[in-house]
Amino acid sequence: MEVSSLNSFFNDQTSNDWKINQQTKGIKALARKTQFDIESIRSIKDKREKLNAAASEFESMFVEMMFKSMKKTLSNKSLLEGGYAEKIFDDMLLTERSRVIANNQSLGIAKMIYDQHSKYL
Repeated sequence: MEVSSLNSFFNDQTSNDWKINQQTKGIKALARKTQFDIESIRSIKDKREKLNAAASEFESMFVEMMFKSMKKTLSNKSLLEGGYAEKIFDDMLLTERSRVIANNQSLGIAKMIYDQHSKYL
């Protein structure tokens, strides 16, 4: 009888070891899947942030081009001419103003671009 009880003990122990091994494999697989899901979410978040930045930059460039076109229609006749330095300063000022307008979402171009392209992420 002792031999049969020892055999049943070892069989039960082997069965338990197999069950624990299978559960461990399942947990490891779930952990890998969860890690993959977390990295996928991070990747999508990064893509959305990059898309938002690109859309905002596009709106900024569009507004800057619009301002430069409007400025060309003005006459350049003034009593004091600032020369090349004034031209550079005006260009930098237009660039900064266009960035501020784009970041405040005044025109909504960036939002439209983001909404349209975020479907494909």
